[in-house]
Amino acid sequence: ATDWDGCGSVIEPWFGMQRYHKKWSNPIGTPGTEYVDNTNNAGRWVNDEYSALIDEMGALPLGDPQVVDLMKQAVTIWADELPDIPLVQTPVFILFNTTYWTNWPTKENNYIQPPSHWEHFLRQLVELKPAQ
Repeated sequence: ATDWDGCGSVIEPWFGMQRYHKKWSNPIGTPGTEYVDNTNNAGRWVNDEYSALIDEMGALPLGDPQVVDLMKQAVTIWADELPDIPLVQTPVFILFNTTYWTNWPTKENNYIQPPSHWEHFLRQLVELKPAQ
């Protein structure tokens, strides 16, 4: 295995998909970027069309309808060439209790990814409202 921490996002797919951008591929004989941050293109995959789609996607604001089409095109390329093989799918259940606090991220109130063990949890905390 060359990578173990891939994580996708439907809300903001660019971040997870840019990990396979050709800019992260180091030449053979030099340490790969996986030794720097253990996240990007450990297999040194290069696809110019994929990278161009990721660049285009990254220039768009969140919620832009073009992102979905660009994501589909990029995923098709990625799946056809399969630069790494997903070995594990880990469903994670994120539970919230609205007894004391409301405005947790939900399907209907989808302002951020819900995991409280990720670095953006502070954003959730400042968005919470006291229950009535």
